[in-house]
Amino acid sequence: YTKALEIAKKVFGEKDPYVGQCLNNLASLLEKAGQHDEALKRYLQALEIQKTSLGEEHPDTAVTLANMGSCYYAVKQYQKGLDYHLKVVAIKHKIYDADHPSLAISYNNISAGYRGLNNMTQAIEYNQKALAIKIKVHGEYHPSLATSYFNMASTLADMNNLSQAITYFKKAILIWCDTFQKPHPNIAQGLNCLLGIAQHLNNTESKQILRDIYPKVKSTLGAQDPFVKGIEEMTKT
Repeated sequence: YTKALEIAKKVFGEKDPYVGQCLNNLASLLEKAGQHDEALKRYLQALEIQKTSLGEEHPDTAVTLANMGSCYYAVKQYQKGLDYHLKVVAIKHKIYDADHPSLAISYNNISAGYRGLNNMTQAIEYNQKALAIKIKVHGEYHPSLATSYFNMASTLADMNNLSQAITYFKKAILIWCDTFQKPHPNIAQGLNCLLGIAQHLNNTESKQILRDIYPKVKSTLGAQDPFVKGIEEMTKT
């Protein structure tokens, strides 16, 4: 990417949008390598080029802003990251319809920032906005909704709203079972959370949720899986 960047500068000039794209690619590579400070420098360079050559409300500019926000999240600077994601959603509101799937991505990113800041009320609000778009576009049980359901459930659990949290964990697990159709870490993580809450609540509603997921979980994981055995044990009475 470094060589591509130098060639692009010579061929197109240092302020060309393609140079901004190359800088973005290089920044992404640096971020994956854990070099977040260097990545942010490259993202900022890309952003300045894109603002000048494409405009502050161009989709490519929004992509770089989002990348910067997520990079700040990676080093737990949630307020800085959130500020960038809020800028992104402001741009998207101007260029996309209110139910465009791209907005759902931004709402999830904003939700993650608020959760990092321990502002669970706002985290839930933006997660709900993301879910509303995804459900409208894809339907209630599309694979793309599983992570949103899981994030919503986790946030509700952090707020000790366990009766609601368990229903969202249920939705995530059922989608993941349909998607993977074999043991997968996502299914295990979801079941671990759900069974922990069900054990804590130990009420009629939580046991019914376990009964609801049991057939699909059993067919996905196998009759001898510890999670399957756990559900059987918890729904005996």
